[in-house]
Parts: sequence; C-alpha cells; structure tokens
Amino acid sequence: QDHEMMKKFWLLVEHILNTLLFILGGVLWGMVISNVDPPHLVESFGLQEWGFLVVIFIMMTIVRFFLFSVFYPIISRIGTKSCWQEMVFQSFGGLRGAVGIALALALDSEVSNDTVLI
Repeated sequence: QDHEMMKKFWLLVEHILNTLLFILGGVLWGMVISNVDPPHLVESFGLQEWGFLVVIFIMMTIVRFFLFSVFYPIISRIGTKSCWQEMVFQSFGGLRGAVGIALALALDSEVSNDTVLI
C-alpha cells in the first residue's frame, strides 16, 4: 500500500511540475513573440499573431516530414529498424512535451544573457 501511495504522489508531483513548466513556457513565449512588456501582452496579441503561429506549426510539421523522408533509408536499416508507419508517427510527433519546453526556456535564457540591448 505504501508503494502505491508513493507512486500516486510522484504522479501528482509530475503533473503539477509539468503544468507549471507549460505555464511558464507559454507566458515567456507570449512575451517573446509579442515583444512587449507583460502588462500589455494581452492587448498586443491578436488574430494575425495566432495566424502566424498556425502557419509556423504547419511549416514545421512539413519540414519534419521532409527530413524523416530523406533520412528514412538510413533510419530503416540501423538501430531498431523503423518502418514507414513509425516514421510518420515520429514526423508528426516532433519534440513535444516538457523536454521541448525546457529546451526552449533554456535557449531563451541563453540568448537573453548573451544579447546586448542597444
């Protein structure tokens, strides 16, 4: 019973931390994409910006499909020897979740530290 309770506790902690990470990533990305101070963020993010985000998502998915298609002959012969169905799944999946958000936050932090404001 203690083992089951500990497992449920860590699942809850994981969910809470993932939620906080995605909230932080969303707020930070909103500030970066709108290039305004946080109090004025809501007023400056309009329909055109949402359209740009949708177009960027579609373009990134197309590029991932292209890259997986180009490297499919190599991927299908090495390692676990992925089939074309797995390649399609990997192409659509991309780098999502907490790892991608954490990498984006780290990149933004590095760029902010290395950028000199004029």
